[in-house]
Amino acid sequence: MRLRDASRRQEKLGHRDEARRLRQQMQRLPSRDPNDPDYRRLHYCRYADDWLLGFTGPKREAEQIKSQIGGFLHHELKLELSPTKTLITHGRTRAARFLGYDIVVYQADTKHSRHGWRSINAQIGLKVPPAVARAKARPYLRHGKPIHRTERMTDSDFSIIVQYQAEYRGIVNYYQLAINRHPFERLKYVMQRSLTKTLAHKYRISVPQVYRRYRAVLATDHGPRAGLQVIIERNGRKPLIAQWGGISLARKTTVGTLDDQPPKIWSNQRSELVQRLLADTCELCGSRQHVEVHHVRHLKDLQKKGRAPKPAWAKQMASRRRKMNRPGFVEAPNPRKGGAMPAPRKYPNELRERAQRLVDEARAEDPNLSLNAAVRRIAPRVGVNPDTLRGWCRQGAVDAGRAPGTTTSDAAKIRQLEREVRELKRANEILLAASSFFARELDPRLPW
Repeated sequence: MRLRDASRRQEKLGHRDEARRLRQQMQRLPSRDPNDPDYRRLHYCRYADDWLLGFTGPKREAEQIKSQIGGFLHHELKLELSPTKTLITHGRTRAARFLGYDIVVYQADTKHSRHGWRSINAQIGLKVPPAVARAKARPYLRHGKPIHRTERMTDSDFSIIVQYQAEYRGIVNYYQLAINRHPFERLKYVMQRSLTKTLAHKYRISVPQVYRRYRAVLATDHGPRAGLQVIIERNGRKPLIAQWGGISLARKTTVGTLDDQPPKIWSNQRSELVQRLLADTCELCGSRQHVEVHHVRHLKDLQKKGRAPKPAWAKQMASRRRKMNRPGFVEAPNPRKGGAMPAPRKYPNELRERAQRLVDEARAEDPNLSLNAAVRRIAPRVGVNPDTLRGWCRQGAVDAGRAPGTTTSDAAKIRQLEREVRELKRANEILLAASSFFARELDPRLPW
């Protein structure tokens, strides 16, 4: 206040240079005492099992808070803080990583509001980490140059453009709160070059011919934009439209809803696999005669060196890395084992433990909350079906001894014993067949 009053007095006296010097000195001084021993602020932010603390105070007290949290997790929840992930970062000098964003604290004395005040100092800012755009562009590069995606060349041009657009839109929309989305311009260039090269290789034309064939002017909220477009007309229905481009990189300071669990759209139509099998048509040549369904156990078996040349259907499946392709190829049960092959685990163990922990925390916070209500609240947040999560919680209660039933370890032992019994039965059958064979070799007069 004293500097401001002195600057105004010098301005009235006509000493403009002295008044300017005093204003510049005033802009370099903080408006509040940064070393106030009685000022502390602590903000808490959490998403699932990721959390962030914003603390205004000395580093010594921040280390004490971290130590207290570590002790609580160790003694109460039997968990350990990761030393490499639980860090104390000064927001003005370094960025803190949280949910894929770099979180910083602004400091710029030259940024003023319309009233002449410093407007962004001590404000929180979100940034795109420098390595994100490079990592997202890496699958579309080879030796630093955009390349075509061979595995997508067998798809239609509509599907190719839709897939590229969906991938780019998902990345850009996730970082719509960041202030530095300009690195995604390079990602757009790389993906667009890869898209046009993929279409060029598919139809054996040049990249300029791809632009002439698919170029279009797209109507967006920010005005017309140049892009690529494919339109598929349908009788009596709206045409299908696939577009590339038209996504603005302008920052969105207000977001209505961050919907990370979009509503599911259910359909009574048959799946693609059933449609292909019922078509009874070869998807390579279109013939309806002598259509076969081929069994493929592992895709890696189609690309082993030193084997005989593969037929066209096997080459197409290997290029698309799919066990199900246009000729109706489908993975069938192994006849030697008499059943279907086991499916891989859909959810990792870390996700199961985190989901169960969130349910237990929710019920601990609200003792009147039932298991079903807690499951319905937590399941959408972790992306798990409520019935699946309910089964995990009940099995966890059995494993912890809080409910009767077969524990996970006992069930694993039972499966192991059953597997050993099956192997012993098979070994006995093999030994019986071998003994009968050698007995006939030694004495052909035997009836068996």
